[in-house]
Amino acid sequence: MAKIKEKEAHEYTLGEYLKALREKKRASLKDVERDTGIPNAYISQLETGARKKLPDPNRMRKLADYYNITVRELLQQAGYYEPKDVPET
Repeated sequence: MAKIKEKEAHEYTLGEYLKALREKKRASLKDVERDTGIPNAYISQLETGARKKLPDPNRMRKLADYYNITVRELLQQAGYYEPKDVPET
């Protein structure tokens, strides 16, 4: 999981997490739009919490790929996934 300053990653909402990732990458909203095809207004709404609904799976994959994280990490930040201490087989 990407390291974020000041808070542990699990303390971030999805929007705060996306914004922290974007700022860490030193990318503007326009940069994210250019590289993902997701409108910068939509990304801004996610970051500020104005958009409450999760992005569709295709957009989640694009954002995860852009920030070099997993979709699972994004879902965890949104509160839809809780890690369990279950070893992978």
